[in-house]
Amino acid sequence: MKRIMILLGFIALINCGANLNAQSNDKVIEIFQSISDEWASHVTAKNLDGITSLYTDDATIDANTQEAVTGKEAIRDYFSGWFDSFQSIKNQQTIISTWVFGDNAYVYGSWEETEINENGDGIELNGNWVNYFVKENNVWKIRHELWNDAQYFEFRKKD
Repeated sequence: MKRIMILLGFIALINCGANLNAQSNDKVIEIFQSISDEWASHVTAKNLDGITSLYTDDATIDANTQEAVTGKEAIRDYFSGWFDSFQSIKNQQTIISTWVFGDNAYVYGSWEETEINENGDGIELNGNWVNYFVKENNVWKIRHELWNDAQYFEFRKKD
């Protein structure tokens, strides 16, 4: 929870700042929506190489209901475990807002997901997320990913 508060405080500071180079327009949202759609497509296909290619080598994922994972190999293991836990996963994301500062960007969005386990039982999930992106070799990569599914914490804790 402390990490969430620090990250959200940092975003609020940036949002309140008077940086004239910041931009949040339809084209920028379109760029990051495309990346989010690619992410969701890799999840649905359970494509480990595709999903990990979207992250920097030193990236961190903090899913709010478990310990954060850092580094591409740990992220690959994280997704492998998630993919193996379900027969199918369908994820959809919508960009709410973006803040771009040179080769850095904060992107905030909402997500909806359907997970079907091996018994065919499904669960509908939703929440919000914020990603910190950096541009590497002119390609946007996720450096820090924070998911909020706190409303399902008790459900996930039982698994």
